[in-house]
Amino acid sequence: MVTIVDIAKKAGVSRGTVDRVLHNRGKVSPEKAERVKYYAKQMGYKPNLAAQGLAARKKQFQLGFCYLEGRTAPFFEKVCEEAQKCAQELTQYGVKVSFFPIPVEHNHDEERILEFARTYQMDGWVMYGTFGTHYLKAMEQLGQEVPPVVAYNLDMEQRIAFVGCDYVQSGRLACGLAALMTNQRATVGIITYYEKNVASQNRILGFQQEIESHYPDMKVAEILYLEWYMDQFDVFLQVKSLLERNPQIDTIYLANPGDYSICKAIYKVAEKRQVKIITHDLASQELIEMIKKGEIAATIGQEPEKQGREPLELLFNYLAYGKSPEKDWYKTELSIHIQQNVE
Repeated sequence: MVTIVDIAKKAGVSRGTVDRVLHNRGKVSPEKAERVKYYAKQMGYKPNLAAQGLAARKKQFQLGFCYLEGRTAPFFEKVCEEAQKCAQELTQYGVKVSFFPIPVEHNHDEERILEFARTYQMDGWVMYGTFGTHYLKAMEQLGQEVPPVVAYNLDMEQRIAFVGCDYVQSGRLACGLAALMTNQRATVGIITYYEKNVASQNRILGFQQEIESHYPDMKVAEILYLEWYMDQFDVFLQVKSLLERNPQIDTIYLANPGDYSICKAIYKVAEKRQVKIITHDLASQELIEMIKKGEIAATIGQEPEKQGREPLELLFNYLAYGKSPEKDWYKTELSIHIQQNVE
């Protein structure tokens, strides 16, 4: 069996240099790193996973998992549920995962995020991209080194991998559904929370691109942006006004559904006009019941379970075994849910 000692002799470097290169620990000059990797591959080196597993148990890694919490963020409940299952499994390797709920209203609060970065020190983080981006800025402001981060749901810079869906493709898929439901002649009203949200923007972009590319007889009549703090009555009035301004609308695309109470408001206003409603995810039992009743035509899922589990697994393998993620982007599958396949 080839060892790091064998590689060190062949490459003319120290054992420590080989260890740093093969396990991504510390800095090594590009020339030496390339030489070590060359001889490791040529000599057929394979890491001793059993030994690394024992080493991992001794290190007692502390990982942090951040997720959104609030009325308009029910999707993260399913993400967090699966992440907690994975965290329990990782305890056998001496890993402790701490969970940090971030209230929706504090998601962009720079002072609070700065205090968060100052207070909590972890060996690695799993973060959804919006919060992670602000976290990076806070760490830079504090002059601190950023630990390894795996992003999920929304992407960010300076992470070792991203787990999440293709939001542009998600919007294109929603447009395809609208076309199927209306013989390619839909007049669409788009409604979404958070105008500046990247997921919303990309879904709407994908929807509009698909119309331009494939459906000349379809059009978007108006885009309505809502804020997270609006109550159900405010939402009802906004939707009612939208449909009054655009009586030709026969399809509503709910790009970012918030807490899904908006679905009830839409249906209440649009019921007599038989407007088709297309939205995303299955994070609410209320929404599931509406799909079963045919009140919601379709919803598009993005594997919240995978978004909860895979980032932790990638981060653990990176820290414990020195195994860098094989891909930059681990795409989650887009799934269509309609009345006939929802339980």
